Amino acid sequence: SRQPVTYGVIMLMAAAGAFAMGQRLPLALVAMLTVAFATAVSGLGAARSQQAATSRKLASVTSVAEAAQRALLRPLPERVGPLELRALYLAAAAGARVGGDLYEVADTRHGIRLIVGDVKGKGLDAVEVAADVLGMFREVAHEVYTLAEMARRLDAGLARRPGAGEEFVTA
Repeated sequence: SRQPVTYGVIMLMAAAGAFAMGQRLPLALVAMLTVAFATAVSGLGAARSQQAATSRKLASVTSVAEAAQRALLRPLPERVGPLELRALYLAAAAGARVGGDLYEVADTRHGIRLIVGDVKGKGLDAVEVAADVLGMFREVAHEVYTLAEMARRLDAGLARRPGAGEEFVTA
């Protein structure tokens, strides 16, 4: 904790002040100050080590989250037929790297199919639903002729998911 660090700094400042005024310090006090200073320095070292470990873990989790997001939201082609496409993913939550947003385009024999959506909720549960919806879209877009039938099939697929009563996707 910060308490040994604070006491060590206070004691060191007191010793420096006494030394600056020309006072000699008893050997026992010098030994006590040395121990306090060493404790303060080791406390700082431990805190920095813990902070570095936390930073490494956060970087690792962030890296995995970004890889998962790239796998889920594949890069869109720049052009599909007459459409020019661009996509930029910005999570609403500060620091979030993954979420329930989804988009995909498919050039099919039935025409160009595009989905843009958002899963109700957040975190890994929303990512799981988004992945399922995108998987269903990638298949159904090539199989059905009408957009109404495509929407019906996506809805039916979502309804078959475990715990589906609470899931909701705006698309």
